Amino acid sequence: MSTHEQRLAALQSEIQALEAGNVAPKEWTLLGEASARSRPHDSLLSHDLEFDRTTRTVPIVTEAVVAALEERIKARIKEGRFDDVERRRPMGDTVPFLPSRVVELQDTKSAQSLAQIYEGAYVAAQSGTSVDDRDGRLQREHDEMTRVWEGICAKLDALCNAHYVPKPPKASITTVSDIPAASLESALPSSRSFASILAPEEVLAPTSSADARARSELTPAEKNARRAKERKARKHVRDALNKTLDRYANKKRKGNVKEEKQAALKSLVKSGKGVTVVGKGGKMQKTGKSGK
Repeated sequence: MSTHEQRLAALQSEIQALEAGNVAPKEWTLLGEASARSRPHDSLLSHDLEFDRTTRTVPIVTEAVVAALEERIKARIKEGRFDDVERRRPMGDTVPFLPSRVVELQDTKSAQSLAQIYEGAYVAAQSGTSVDDRDGRLQREHDEMTRVWEGICAKLDALCNAHYVPKPPKASITTVSDIPAASLESALPSSRSFASILAPEEVLAPTSSADARARSELTPAEKNARRAKERKARKHVRDALNKTLDRYANKKRKGNVKEEKQAALKSLVKSGKGVTVVGKGGKMQKTGKSGK
């Protein structure tokens, strides 16, 4: 076998070994996440693993660490040094300027109107005092101090006296209206309309049955219903008008029956055709001309 053939045979055997290694099952360290069942027993002892921690690593407490800590405590006790760590404040030109430490900065809307703010500034300028109350901050602080002082006084009174001392009453302002108990409706004059005491929404509110939609916006069924309702309303008005006219005509007719009879009798008598009219007493009345 020549040298070239030997080299090709060695290369072929190496290729076969690599292919067999690729096909063969991988070791558990190359499989990514491996549980206890997928790796041999105590296999972690022979490998150096690196993994991330979410918390700070707890220091290992040994006898040397404990002994050093005890010696430090004993030395502090002997020297009498029981001081705590003092806070270091930054000094010099490196101190940043913080406006919040000098002026109270507000992140909410002012409770005062613009007119009230201008009024306070004008009063301060006229009186010669610069007042920047910051929406009653000083008054709120005074109220808080007063409340705390009243609480302290109440506790001291309770300690100094054997009897119960009630809390001091809080000042409150109540408005009492000196008016009769009659309501506005009954107190109104009789000549005044009740429409003046109605609210705007009560005066301008449409009726519940009114439909604000135009005729073009209605459906055919709604149009038919509205048309039938209008016809019914017109018929009701006509019937009421006819009944009124009939009642008036009957009343007028009953009062003039006698006059109508007399007018008819006079017309017959004046005709002169020999008509004989018999009255109530059996009296006969003839016309002036006899019939031929």
